[in-house]
Formats: sequence, structure tokens, C-alpha cells
Amino acid sequence: MVNFFEKKFINLQLPSQEAVVGQSINVALGQFGVNIVQFLKEFNEKSVVYPSGMILNTVVSISFDGSFELLIKGPSILYLLKCVLNSKKSLNQKDLVLLLFFIRKYRKDLSKFSDFALCKCIIGSFKSRSNIEHAFEK
Repeated sequence: MVNFFEKKFINLQLPSQEAVVGQSINVALGQFGVNIVQFLKEFNEKSVVYPSGMILNTVVSISFDGSFELLIKGPSILYLLKCVLNSKKSLNQKDLVLLLFFIRKYRKDLSKFSDFALCKCIIGSFKSRSNIEHAFEK
């Protein structure tokens, strides 16, 4: 028997204002009967508050009849760090200052994370990219 109150939740990562029909979106949403053109139009309209091309975490809740609700969570912390560091192998004081300004600019998006989780992610990213002690050398 079909449960008419059951919803499916799908997590997607899509570029803001640039989402187009593609194989991954078709496979993820098409199997549940979602109108993909309508979904992309709604996503692109809702994502205009973010810079073009920024990868956004998105949750789609789909009901049994193919209707959907769209929730844009915002960019991930790791994506924001990659934007700041631009895949640099070493860090210096300038990179750290740039990172602090970037975090301040996107604090609204990062407010859903606790400060502990934010610091833990930043330190982990620094450790994986280079030796963090060299960041404070002149």
C-alpha cells in the first residue's frame, strides 16, 4: 500500500544561478516524477542572492505526487575555504587575513554552524594543506 504522507529527501550540490538540465539532476529527480524544468527555474530564482557559480547545498523534499519543496542551505565551509585559498600549497599571514575577512563577509551563511565546528573545519583544512606553523612566519 502506498503511503501518501511519506516524503523523500534528496541532497544536491548545485551551482547558483547556473543550474541546467544534466544527467545527475535527471537521475536524482526524474525517478520521483519531479518536473525538472520547473525545479531548475525555481532554484535559479532562489539562488540569485549568492554569487553566480557558487556551489550550494540544497535539500529537495518530494511528495508522492511529484510536487517538491526546495531548501537552499548555502555553501559548505570547505567550499568557502577552497574559494579563499585557491588550492595553495602553503599559507602565509595574508591568506589568514583574507580568510578572516571572507568568514566575516559570509557569517550569515556560516551562522548555522557552531563556532567549534567552524574552527575545527578551518584547522583541519589548514593541516591538510600545509604545516600550520609556517603560516605565521614572515
